[in-house]
Amino acid sequence: MVATLTADGARFESDAGHIFYRWQYIRDAARVGGYVRFTITPIECQHIPVRAFRDDAHLKEFLTSALFYVNNQGATASGETRPNA
Repeated sequence: MVATLTADGARFESDAGHIFYRWQYIRDAARVGGYVRFTITPIECQHIPVRAFRDDAHLKEFLTSALFYVNNQGATASGETRPNA
């Protein structure tokens, strides 16, 4: 899986397919156990294994960016950050 964060939203891609969510539809991003979880609805989430990140600094950078976008709905954010899930 590859997850890409941009000012417009979050894209999740794998061999099985791909999906894109605009930030205004993502309710939360958080580390939950061994995963980074993006909550879309109470029953729909996207998970990225923590092992997909190079190190703790990479995980922290990704999660900080995701939370910034979620909290600001991507309005003023720029750039990309992505794990190699």
